[in-house]
Amino acid sequence: MSDLLSRLRSATRDQHQRLHEHPFITGILEGSIDQESYALFLSAFSIPWQRLETTMTRAKAPLVGRILSQVVPRSGDLVADLRAMQRLEDQPRSETISELAAVGYAYCLVGSSMGARTLRKIFRGQLPSAPMRYLEPPLQGERWSELAKELREARFNNSDANIITDGAKECFAIVEQSFPRVPSVVRPQVRRS
Repeated sequence: MSDLLSRLRSATRDQHQRLHEHPFITGILEGSIDQESYALFLSAFSIPWQRLETTMTRAKAPLVGRILSQVVPRSGDLVADLRAMQRLEDQPRSETISELAAVGYAYCLVGSSMGARTLRKIFRGQLPSAPMRYLEPPLQGERWSELAKELREARFNNSDANIITDGAKECFAIVEQSFPRVPSVVRPQVRRS
């Protein structure tokens, strides 16, 4: 039996790849970014973080609590950035997720902080005055290595591991569905004859 981290990586590999290849992300990587696109990027993570943090505050299972203790809450930074950009729209009330699904969300969201390192440089270069509290590493660090260690060592039965995996897949799907099909700023194509 593989460890939970390996299981999550395998189960979400296709979704992870689709996000990397999403036209919105590839546009950002090519330098196609403006305030509107940046706000859309931030908004895509809002609901998943709200769900995760709401569940973190009430987690009772010791193993789940130990895993979730590795997560640094980030929705406050996300909301602060959107508010500073005057883009904080009324968010629908966040649905509740199970403690086990929250472990999957943690895998997705804390892992996304690794990709944010690259995007942070692009955003800083293109939007130097944009608020970037969410993209800056928290004082406690991004904690991916600590979370990964907990996920490797955790032992869940197959049913619980399936719920965790479904949580990770759901989190990836929410982010992917929130991204627009193309960034709002597109560099003009130069035709070569």
